[in-house]
Amino acid sequence: MKRSKSRPAQARRVNGATSKPARKADPSVAAPAAPAPAAAMAGASELRSQPIAKVAAASDVGATGVPTYRVLSLDGGGIRGLLTAIWLRDLRQRLGSPLRDHFHLIAGTSTGSILACALASGREPDEIIALYREKGEQIFPGLGGRVWSRLTRIVSDGLSAPRYDGTGLITALKEAFGELRFGDLPTRTMVVAYDTQDRSAKVFKSWRMDHEERNNFVWELVASSCSAPVYFPAFPLTVNGQLRPMIDGGVAANNPCACAVAEAVRLNSPVDASPPALPGLIVASFGTGQTTRPIPYEAARQWGAVQWMLPIIDVLMDGSGDSTSYIVEQLVGEQGYFRFNTALTDAYDDIDNASPVNLHALEGVATRYLSDGGGSAKVARLANLLMSTGKV
Repeated sequence: MKRSKSRPAQARRVNGATSKPARKADPSVAAPAAPAPAAAMAGASELRSQPIAKVAAASDVGATGVPTYRVLSLDGGGIRGLLTAIWLRDLRQRLGSPLRDHFHLIAGTSTGSILACALASGREPDEIIALYREKGEQIFPGLGGRVWSRLTRIVSDGLSAPRYDGTGLITALKEAFGELRFGDLPTRTMVVAYDTQDRSAKVFKSWRMDHEERNNFVWELVASSCSAPVYFPAFPLTVNGQLRPMIDGGVAANNPCACAVAEAVRLNSPVDASPPALPGLIVASFGTGQTTRPIPYEAARQWGAVQWMLPIIDVLMDGSGDSTSYIVEQLVGEQGYFRFNTALTDAYDDIDNASPVNLHALEGVATRYLSDGGGSAKVARLANLLMSTGKV
């Protein structure tokens, strides 16, 4: 299925990890001791519950004797998160046990936050695939639903209201996560959003005892990360009695990999280390497909604010996401960095096209990447590395 060139490009990903001054000690984490080799990892539940200092000392040890710290990073991309879920299913089948048992830290932005929190809570990739298939059109209604929604919101929101009212998204997230609290996720989980009042990125961390948002429901933080400008209204997140207007974390870090790696380094370094040491890392980073729709010179030269409204979001998110991938690969090295992504040549690249036809096309893109695009071999290498470095 080929894409019409007359359709506007969709919003996608961006990265913007901000540097901070001096690194402070994490009140929830003891200062790590010097890592000691170990023949095998602790059991899955023990891995998730141990303080990071203990994990660093009793963690996976590769051929070099360097303990490995495992990071799973999941990009934003709306309904295209279906691709990620299909690739994760292949990894899950090869590992033979829940994915959360094989990673110390899971990070996600926008649709990636749905995936991250679902995996951290113990959901299987097949359940997440079903969520995209069954709830996609509830979250992203078709033309008829959009028109009716806009008509009912003209008085309250004006003519320039967001494309969707967000009720379908909120309902689906409440059904998926219920009353599960963010701080109760058994695996360390990061979710990226953006506070429009503070004009700053927010990186929510489930394990930080001093972060008030750990008491919020998971669905609230995921809704904050998924509320893409133009598509959904800002989400009113209440933290510690204060209401914060939150929008999609993709405007700050649609590919959250750099944020996750930075956190992994911080967690695995002595508090007084300057600069922090880069530990042995295994990083699995999953994209949601690469936009291939060109913007010709004449269009780029002539477009004004109205024409650029959607394409500029896509361009900014796509470009910075690619730069994030480059940075992480240089820091971690090709032996420990696994990036999964493919061009969307046979499916619509809109983040909100949840039609049955496009869902079928996205599934085709995902499976062909595994069978013909080298994805399956890369998944196999990742699985072998995770299992060969001491994972039981």
